[in-house]
Amino acid sequence: FMGNPNKKRVALTFDDGPEDTYTPQILEILKRKGVKATFFVVGERVKEYPERLRQIYREGHAIGNHTWDTPAFA
Repeated sequence: FMGNPNKKRVALTFDDGPEDTYTPQILEILKRKGVKATFFVVGERVKEYPERLRQIYREGHAIGNHTWDTPAFA
């Protein structure tokens, strides 16, 4: 809904973050390439890594709510 519907585009999404291992690496790659993405974050992880969420926001990415936690399904 954020792009021109007359142009072909690919949407990059990342789920279940943020955290301190892969999130910074992903953000660095996106910055180098000049690409924006959507991060669907988990509330428990946001509470644990609030600065990562702020970084995602500051760097201009979209943020979506994945859920508060991710229960283990059997």
